[in-house]
Amino acid sequence: MAMTKCNVSYWILMSKHRILNTSLVPMKVMSHNINSWWRDPSLILYNKYYEPDEEISQYMRENCEFVGIFFGSFRNKSTKHFITYLNKFYRYVQQRDDPFDVIYVPLDEDEAECDFFVNSCMEEWLVVPWSNQTLRRNVRNLYNVLTQPWLVIVKNDENGTVVSYDGKLDLMECGYFSLIEWKSMYKKVLEDIKAGKDKKKPAAAPAPQSPDEEH
Repeated sequence: MAMTKCNVSYWILMSKHRILNTSLVPMKVMSHNINSWWRDPSLILYNKYYEPDEEISQYMRENCEFVGIFFGSFRNKSTKHFITYLNKFYRYVQQRDDPFDVIYVPLDEDEAECDFFVNSCMEEWLVVPWSNQTLRRNVRNLYNVLTQPWLVIVKNDENGTVVSYDGKLDLMECGYFSLIEWKSMYKKVLEDIKAGKDKKKPAAAPAPQSPDEEH
């Protein structure tokens, strides 16, 4: 019978874990902009069944407007508590066909726990494979992840624009309206970026005076 609950003993988790042949998916050196790492066409993310899924990975890159980068682990109680809210929100936006997706970046201690956690507790979102430890470390450092669960909301653009570093708080406070809030926050980010660029522009040089104006 398929497992459906997160709170199972570790030996059951291990007995259900499939032995993965990670050599089937060679880990390539990241050549893409690290700020928008998920858009790298050479990166193949895993699906809910913890299997490489190039088709879904490509669909996410081409169709999603915002992406939630979710950090957590099976053993962390706060993560398992928060994931119930994230699952509900994810189902809601999928029913509405909203352009939002989630990528799980595992902080699990081993791949068996990661596999089980993804299979039994998560919705149909994407996963950075546990075996790609270099990418997991780089992404964690990129967003300065210090605790878990951690949810970073990014715009799915070439710059990997960060909309919110505290997507968890946003989701807990705004619930189903979180996507509207993130769209509003993104507009504010763009305004701040534009204002910053305007401040850096040098003042226009005065027009040269003609000889007649100088005397």
